Amino acid sequence: MASLVLYHWTQSFSSQKVRLAIAEKALKCEEHDVNLPLSEHNEPWFMRLNSSGEVPVLIHGENIICEATQIIDYLEATFVDEEVPRLMPEEGSMYYPRVQHYRELLDSLPMDAYTHGCILHPELTVDSMIPAYATSRIRKHPYTP
Repeated sequence: MASLVLYHWTQSFSSQKVRLAIAEKALKCEEHDVNLPLSEHNEPWFMRLNSSGEVPVLIHGENIICEATQIIDYLEATFVDEEVPRLMPEEGSMYYPRVQHYRELLDSLPMDAYTHGCILHPELTVDSMIPAYATSRIRKHPYTP
């Protein structure tokens, strides 16, 4: 099977989600750090991978997958043998709607603004308020079957 290659930035929340999924699935992956503060994501070589200039980007054989949720879905659909743990409940299971609800809620958080804020104001990363913000957002939108 073709190897996985991930282009990411360590402090990007979207990149962190993908790296976590790769680690949880115990997949081997070659990683390349794309330095956003140095604008490496705007370099021609990276723009050929993702014309929107956003990380993360996963390459698997001939497939180039951009955007964290699509990458995680791709990993879940592609690596399905018994030795690779599933991260999502089966569609149609009683847990699937709840997981999808919280996944959509998590994706709705303005994490790009937080990531860019960390670039411009690294002092904000010392005592972050994001967990409190995320908790309050989830409480405002509880799951109801």
